[in-house]
Amino acid sequence: MKEVSLDQFKAGTDEIVREILSAGDIYCVDVGKSEKIVIMEEAEYKIMREALGMVITLASKDNTQK
Repeated sequence: MKEVSLDQFKAGTDEIVREILSAGDIYCVDVGKSEKIVIMEEAEYKIMREALGMVITLASKDNTQK
């Protein structure tokens, strides 16, 4: 994951979008006030969402066994 400021994103939008679409890079854009936006390809998003679901499921099973 590459982290850039909002100004860096504005200055390099075309290049960043090409990197996201061609190489599957993930970008985190710091938009200020402790807020960040993550930009990624849809396929990467689906994988991360599925992984998060698995982690939540495993954590909830672990909590019910205690």
